Amino acid sequence: MHSREINPPDEILRRLLYIGYIAAWTTAAVLLLLGLVQGRMAFLGSALLLGLFCLLLKNFGERRLQFKRLARSFPFGDPADELPEEVRIEAEALFQILAHEGLDWQQRHDVRGKLTRLVEESPWLLDLYRAEFEAYAPTLRARAVPPSSPPA
Repeated sequence: MHSREINPPDEILRRLLYIGYIAAWTTAAVLLLLGLVQGRMAFLGSALLLGLFCLLLKNFGERRLQFKRLARSFPFGDPADELPEEVRIEAEALFQILAHEGLDWQQRHDVRGKLTRLVEESPWLLDLYRAEFEAYAPTLRARAVPPSSPPA
């Protein structure tokens, strides 16, 4: 069993920035709609600037703030949120490596070995990352039967 703080400060900050990101996209869409309906160039310009800001924030957020994970868990949470951050980051990094087309068989074998070790330590990963395992390590997915949920 592991003990994890429910709302660590860095997670609260990531979630607040993600909510701000969603609010900014919503505001940009409303400004665009109002600008088109009312023919107001100021609204259209503001929507364009805010949309560009949102694209930059999306790029930064996906690289540094885990926006993809937050998108899966918004607004009610995701079982992956229960994983220790180190395990989740390692698993996702291994899947990203496997997604590269130019990986030779030895590198792919080494990465799958690391995934096997990770699954032995945390078998609930098979359930949480089902699609990734089916795409990149189907034999590992077929060999094990994971528990129904991660430990609390």
